[in-house]
Amino acid sequence: MPVLSQPYQSILSVDTCKWNVYEMIPDGGSNILYMINSDTTINAKKYFILRRAELRRPGVSMIYNYDYWGYIREDTVNGKYWWLDQEEKYDESLFMDLGLEKGDKFYFIWNYEFPVGDSILVDSVYYENGKKIIEFSYLLDFMKLKFIEGVGPNIGFCISENNFWDSYTLLCKYDNDELVYSTEANKSGNCYIDPFVGLKENTSINDIEIYPNPASGLVNVHLNNLPIQNYQLHIYNSTGTCLLSQKLSDSITKLELAQKGLYIIVISDGNQIYTKKIINR
Repeated sequence: MPVLSQPYQSILSVDTCKWNVYEMIPDGGSNILYMINSDTTINAKKYFILRRAELRRPGVSMIYNYDYWGYIREDTVNGKYWWLDQEEKYDESLFMDLGLEKGDKFYFIWNYEFPVGDSILVDSVYYENGKKIIEFSYLLDFMKLKFIEGVGPNIGFCISENNFWDSYTLLCKYDNDELVYSTEANKSGNCYIDPFVGLKENTSINDIEIYPNPASGLVNVHLNNLPIQNYQLHIYNSTGTCLLSQKLSDSITKLELAQKGLYIIVISDGNQIYTKKIINR
């Protein structure tokens, strides 16, 4: 007689699920509310409808004109979750897998149009408050990608075309309006980040320009009226490997990108961090 494995905790186990996610952009940020409260059937498969809306600061009425953001399908026996874009233009893609163990690789797509992607390595697997957590060696030390049982990825639902995981941070998850999970990014405790006071991984785009994007092997880094001697530049590939680390010595620096794919360029003066994602074709 076959032995059935214990199913994983569902991230969609109640009537209404909500996730507060902070979106970082070069000159500020915004708070996004994702919600699931209904389902549908597509190609004989059950999907949950994912909606998205802007979230205003606590104490101010929220915006409820939700846009359709796509569809989510789950398999709690194997701990797998798939995402399908709202227009059903692309094949569904696996965005979370709780069956992974340390040393396994997870393949993700970061541009659906081509499509192109990469694989990342599981760094550790552990349990916290009864929830299985899978952590990856991915991108920068301040942004470890995590799959959290019963919650979802710690980057929220930025799975659609031309979005990259290090630009989003999950703050909280609610089940039927009850707070059930809070991440380390929710430092204020109110599941909201002030775009002008909170995370400062980016400076003004008027101060630093990195172009062109997409690139074809060559990228320019332009510092506008900034003290060049104070800035350090780092280049990472999509798996978090640092390819270059140097001090900037000129207002315009030309960088050669040898391989096609996604690069993360980081510039810091010790107080602020500017990040830019570049696609090299």
